[in-house]
Amino acid sequence: MGKFYIRDIEGILKENLIILGNKNISFNNVKPINNADEYSLTWLKNYNQNKGVLATTNSKIIICEDGSSIDEKILEQKCIILVKKTKLSFSRIVEQLFSASVTPGVHPTAFNHHEAKFSI
Repeated sequence: MGKFYIRDIEGILKENLIILGNKNISFNNVKPINNADEYSLTWLKNYNQNKGVLATTNSKIIICEDGSSIDEKILEQKCIILVKKTKLSFSRIVEQLFSASVTPGVHPTAFNHHEAKFSI
């Protein structure tokens, strides 16, 4: 899987976001906030009720609700992306960056049994 940057998120969400903190962080996976590593993109629904989670997660890029008051110490180490709908924004990013594209067709190992009958 490739490496992604904040500019990739900006391209997907357009003007519907506010970026705070370190914008030079990359990510290459998505994980739940409690299982995230430093290269994970994750999201937090209600920062004001979960401030401790944001401080302790290993993730460096977190999507939070617009209107959240983020501690300046956190912004020194992480990039916080403020959006109106956290789960929807996260889902759009995952769909654009991490969904495998499937090319329709017949698999090279597929075969027809000699007794098979086909109708149109």
